[in-house]
Amino acid sequence: YEPDATPCHGRPRPFRRGNGPVIARDLGNGTRLLVLPSAKWKTVSVRVHLQADLDAGRTCRSLLAAVLLRGTRRFPDMTALQRRLDSLYGAALGAGTHKIADVQLTVFTLNGADPRFLADTPDLPVQAAALLAEVVRDPARAGRLLVPAYVATEKENLRRLLRSQKDSKAEYAALRLAEIMFVGEPYGRNELGAAEDLDGIDAERLSAHYEDWIRTAPLDVLVAGQVDVEAVAAACAAFARGRAGGPPRAALPPRPESGAVRTVCEEDDVRQARLAMGFRHGAVIGGAGHAAAEVTSGMLGGFPHSKLFRRVREKESMAYSVGSAYDAGTGVLTVSAGIAPGACERTAAMVREAVDELARGAFDASDVRASQAGIIRRARGAGDLPASRLVQRYVWSLFGASYAEEEWVRSISSVTGADVAAAAGRLRLDTVYCLRGKERG
Repeated sequence: YEPDATPCHGRPRPFRRGNGPVIARDLGNGTRLLVLPSAKWKTVSVRVHLQADLDAGRTCRSLLAAVLLRGTRRFPDMTALQRRLDSLYGAALGAGTHKIADVQLTVFTLNGADPRFLADTPDLPVQAAALLAEVVRDPARAGRLLVPAYVATEKENLRRLLRSQKDSKAEYAALRLAEIMFVGEPYGRNELGAAEDLDGIDAERLSAHYEDWIRTAPLDVLVAGQVDVEAVAAACAAFARGRAGGPPRAALPPRPESGAVRTVCEEDDVRQARLAMGFRHGAVIGGAGHAAAEVTSGMLGGFPHSKLFRRVREKESMAYSVGSAYDAGTGVLTVSAGIAPGACERTAAMVREAVDELARGAFDASDVRASQAGIIRRARGAGDLPASRLVQRYVWSLFGASYAEEEWVRSISSVTGADVAAAAGRLRLDTVYCLRGKERG
């Protein structure tokens, strides 16, 4: 697909048929089919993306991602469902919850073998799409409700998962940074939900939420592999039946400017401290400055040649891990470090110094080239995975942008040292979060 050329003022642009290798079909009722036919891979991937706001219902939707995997009306438990997957030559079924800017994505996946390598199952992609439609649209029930036992079990699994996020100190620091930096904004909320919401969710409430969500949420089916497009489209019609979904959500909310730097230090039973820093930049997916921001992040802390790795880790030996990443969904660069106890302030100062050095142009041209090469390797590698290229295009479309690998490679390759200095100069430190060990008396 390619976005329509007509400006849409921050709304996702519609898919247009006939441009590029991706075939797009409007299945009606807020349901779209995107197919990337390719003989490059030996597998076929079918994905369902359901969009929602990061609102109070996010815990229910995160829970539904697990409950719906427990069974369908025809295959009412995991044993029966697994037998059906085994009959499709060991197809793999999964689900997960993600966030892209202020959009919560609930994703269901089914990956199976390419029918070219199967003499007796030429319609395997059609069967895979039909089975995934059953999982999403026709779940196992007890009467009119989702099976209460499944709901109860998955509630406890989700509770443990949310608890485990705090056990992983790097993940917890990243979550706290988002909560503090995006306070009052949807992105600051955990896309997996909140543990305190779980006690109020039972089978009746979850079933009601499911019925409303599955009827109204924008739903996209993504298929990658060597498939019969018409046959797959016919099977995917089941996703659209009885729905009244709306257009895809825009992922471009306005972001506030950075004000005074917020510094939050918390204590826990940790032997090594965690530092997380957030810098606002503003360039989002496909927008002006996106490529330069990615290269700048690579030079700051994205690769072994980066300033932070060479100085904070190698020269000063202050961190056992340090790195940066650019989130082009929010226009924010984050730095994460696992550091020695008591080193938060000094490490944060060194990060700021490294950003200032980039803004002054205190780097070699070889550093720019090395970061460009690393980002391009990443882009090329993503294209080697069955669904990655299609998913990348899908994500960019939420920002009204069109992703083409060669164009992205050219954009990265054209970034100059002056572009890096300008991008670093745009970085504004917003939040510093430090998790350190409790002082012992």
